[in-house]
Amino acid sequence: MVRRRSFLVNTVSAGFAALAGLGANAAFAKELRQRLKRVSISVGKSRKVKVSGERAWHFILPPDRREDRTRETSGAGRQREEMRDTIAHAKGTVAYSIEFLMPEIADTDGRLEAKFIFFQIKPDAPRGPNDEYWPYFSIQVDPDYSMWMDFEFVAGNQIGRPGRASVRQNQWHRLEVVVKWSGGKDGYAQVNFDGRKIGEYRGYTGPDGSPHVNFGLYRSHLDRANQSKLETLELYVRRYSAVQVAA
Repeated sequence: MVRRRSFLVNTVSAGFAALAGLGANAAFAKELRQRLKRVSISVGKSRKVKVSGERAWHFILPPDRREDRTRETSGAGRQREEMRDTIAHAKGTVAYSIEFLMPEIADTDGRLEAKFIFFQIKPDAPRGPNDEYWPYFSIQVDPDYSMWMDFEFVAGNQIGRPGRASVRQNQWHRLEVVVKWSGGKDGYAQVNFDGRKIGEYRGYTGPDGSPHVNFGLYRSHLDRANQSKLETLELYVRRYSAVQVAA
């Protein structure tokens, strides 16, 4: 039986596999507890399913639903279907790991009508100039199915060196984000995709509050999209873990 629910669990031991190559820090490895909860303003569908005998989240985001306009800051049309880890903390060095699969999408011209974000690390309190929740970090997929990252540890001063990677449909990919949380220059974030480093950031990372890890589907500025071509998005996610690798 498939159920939508909030739950409290320990992170899976598979997360330790993501720590290969982190050197001495791996000896410290400490699993962080999770409390995964559906984001309340989600407008799509999500459920726990089994894929090849393994548990995974299945996210569906249709083209015709929107968030309440009164809660939007941009007024440009937003929608999401996301889960949030409400326990993740910003202490020491933490490796966040996740695997995802994008099924083939029925787009009419071979391009997505609107980009979408599927992974974010966000603060738990407003930090932007207009009382906005600037994300610390986000991964998004562009209309051509290329993936890139946005480092916003310092709002309006993004000094990361992001790279790009191609997302292949109907294939599992592994994403790992290692963050050293620090209020000084020794902070950093490193992004690995399918075992290859594709982006990094060095400098202030915070914290200015406990981070929330969001994963699922989020897209905005939909009023600029061709509504007749806007696709139904689907995504499968499994093996999410958050492991503290250094104090």
